[in-house]
Amino acid sequence: MAPPEIMSQLVALAAVSRQAFGVARHGYLNLSLDGNQWCVLFGSNLHDGVAGFGNTFNEAVAAFQAQFETANDRPPIPTTGWDWSAWIDGSEDGKVGRGATEDHAMRDLLQQIEDA
Repeated sequence: MAPPEIMSQLVALAAVSRQAFGVARHGYLNLSLDGNQWCVLFGSNLHDGVAGFGNTFNEAVAAFQAQFETANDRPPIPTTGWDWSAWIDGSEDGKVGRGATEDHAMRDLLQQIEDA
């Protein structure tokens, strides 16, 4: 168990990170300190979720974010509701989030991960 001062930092960072990643409404972002490694985990476990690890909180967040790829596809359809796509780099599960903006595509992908 992390010391109380670290735990209070984790709680504060969790609140900020949930807002930054946009997952407070439909998901959960777990932050933990295991020995000297920070872990940022979206999902219930490492197998089913997405995680980033680092020696610092910022390194863990960067590792978490680096796994996501997005593209502005602009398909030839008369709506912009599906212009963006988001996926996890190297993932074999085929989940692709779609939306009118990059943020919407990321939220759609995170919702799919949570629902799995």
